[in-house]
Amino acid sequence: MQYKINDNHKVKFFYGFDRIRSVPTGDLLYALKGPGIGTGKQADIDSHHLGGYYTGKFGAFELFLEGVYQFGSADNTGLSALGKAEDYDISAYALAADLAVDLKDWVGFSVKPHVGVMYTSGDDDPNDDELNGYNGIENGERFSSYWGGENTIIADTNLVLGTVLYGYLPELYGNGTPVFTGGLQNFAGKGNGRGDNPGLTMLSLGVTITPKRFIIYRTNVNNFWWNEDILVQNFVNPAIFTKVESGFVGTEWDNELTVALHKNMFIKGEASFFFPGEVIEDVTEAISGKKSDDTASRLAAELIWKF
Repeated sequence: MQYKINDNHKVKFFYGFDRIRSVPTGDLLYALKGPGIGTGKQADIDSHHLGGYYTGKFGAFELFLEGVYQFGSADNTGLSALGKAEDYDISAYALAADLAVDLKDWVGFSVKPHVGVMYTSGDDDPNDDELNGYNGIENGERFSSYWGGENTIIADTNLVLGTVLYGYLPELYGNGTPVFTGGLQNFAGKGNGRGDNPGLTMLSLGVTITPKRFIIYRTNVNNFWWNEDILVQNFVNPAIFTKVESGFVGTEWDNELTVALHKNMFIKGEASFFFPGEVIEDVTEAISGKKSDDTASRLAAELIWKF
């Protein structure tokens, strides 16, 4: 539901209900038939999302604000057989904001820098009967018009970063109660969408430059932190579990150059780099027994032809 205050200010409200009855309780290794944490029981999950967002223009400045509360229940999970609660309350939230300014009047062509933040709540207690790790009905941060991009490392399914296609949230990680509460539906049952995930804080800095109508350069530097501790299982020796503390995950630098050859034909060149932080170094050591701080990189080119 949208309310248009005037030409420069709009408010939208939304509600989503996700009724989940066919996703077994379990983490990634359990889904892969390994010795992970899980019961295989298909829990009765009702997840609700209630939120709203605002977009406004103040001269050359553009402001975006969003807030979402996720609530509901996850019953009959089977986790009581593992010494945990059987039924859980879902209570999580997400906040986002971005401020951009168009310098066209000063530069002569569109130069639009921005600064954005995103925060999602995480689960801090594996022994209570609450799931506080936020999950969207579909996690699609990759497509955000503010800090997203087609060619990313974090949002193209990365088992070390704990992410699934299109999302930035570390939904494959948690602290011991792997109950699905949302996320990419066609990945459901593979250990994603955990309601005990640690949550995410993101700080984004970037700029979009359009010197000509047919040339667009976009760059974003996104910094990530996990808000709560997680429990990581060793892939080599699954009997070993390591607690990885919350903190700085790393920095991703995404670049995208678009050149239009025709109104229906575009060429894109893309380059992304991920510089791991201390948390990812600890995760790699927990997974494999060997700490790694290598920089990940990805280069891509594409031709888009619209018929």
